[in-house]
Amino acid sequence: MIDIFLSGGSFLGACMSYEFFSAIMTDDFLGADDFIKVKLADGTRVAVRKGDVCAFCESTDS
Repeated sequence: MIDIFLSGGSFLGACMSYEFFSAIMTDDFLGADDFIKVKLADGTRVAVRKGDVCAFCESTDS
């Protein structure tokens, strides 16, 4: 699980690995205006604009 920090000060707890999300953020197959689909810990699915991601970190919460 990772925490994704977004512009505007909010953050999401997403059910994906740090390595997978890092690959999405460092590769150029998605542009800054494209959306990344993630599943939250409660099962809710959301889409986050890649350019709005400020930081992300591995989380110990499950």
